[in-house]
Amino acid sequence: MQTTNHTTIRQLGAVLKNEYNSNYCRTNANFTNGGAAAVQLQPGVLFTGGTTPAVFDTAAVAVVTGVCVTSELVRPGATVAVTYLSVGPGILNSNEIDFPVDAGQRATIETAIRAMSFKLVAGLDT
Repeated sequence: MQTTNHTTIRQLGAVLKNEYNSNYCRTNANFTNGGAAAVQLQPGVLFTGGTTPAVFDTAAVAVVTGVCVTSELVRPGATVAVTYLSVGPGILNSNEIDFPVDAGQRATIETAIRAMSFKLVAGLDT
């Protein structure tokens, strides 16, 4: 019998505090899992790659192009439609974004997110 572990997926409202125009701020694309393990996408996951999004990987640092708002478990080899925030204006809770541990990489990513016209706040701060 197969068992399944359940984890609580981060809610969009935990990450996105204000979005002024969802038709303008969000981008739709296809995400393909080319790895050998399932990938859990959820709000706050950082994307690279623009129109062909990939999950940010600290081992292969690239420019962050968006913040995922889709909740989806992507099996190996599968392709799913995803939505991500690619341009502001908007307010994001930095406590709920999957930043890397490395302070230098985090600072670079925060700069990239601010350049997309998003304001970053910690928790409920405005």
